[in-house]
Amino acid sequence: MPNRHLKNPGMLLKARSVLLAARDLLNDRRRWTQGTVARTKGETNVQPTHPLAEKWCAMGAIDHEAHRMALGFPEVDSVRVVACELMQQDLKRFEGCQSIPQVNDGTGGYEKIMDSLARLLSPIYLERLTRRSEAAMKGWETRRRIRTEYDARLAAERATAAYATHTMSFGGTLPGTPSINADAKKEITV
Repeated sequence: MPNRHLKNPGMLLKARSVLLAARDLLNDRRRWTQGTVARTKGETNVQPTHPLAEKWCAMGAIDHEAHRMALGFPEVDSVRVVACELMQQDLKRFEGCQSIPQVNDGTGGYEKIMDSLARLLSPIYLERLTRRSEAAMKGWETRRRIRTEYDARLAAERATAAYATHTMSFGGTLPGTPSINADAKKEITV
């Protein structure tokens, strides 16, 4: 499912900030977990934004950091979704990958998640992603400009057509009726 925010450079930078914070959070393997989004010190399952959470899976870390950083941007859910979508796209390189939780909870999950975060945060990946999103934005701008020009031409044509008058003249004789002279011709304006 393509995400329209993946074409927005500003949104991509915010998502990258969340991924960077998630990587820093999970850099210590003792802060990573499997089978749930977050756990407390006592291994109780909690929501990733719970104040007592001390361990997170990949998605839990992204969710936790997106909400923690929410003071900087109101569109926290969109940023979280974009960050997850970027990671999901990168994880497709692993054979049989269906989802982030599947990789996280599978064999070698920690290494694969950290490798994915490292790739997503590399300057080369950022440059490629930025170029792609800028190209997409230019494409949308071009389409928007063409559509605006088309709408303006169409409106001008409609305005011109609305004031045009059509004159029809009726005259002549019907078979079996007396003829009507030219002075009796009627004009009808439609």
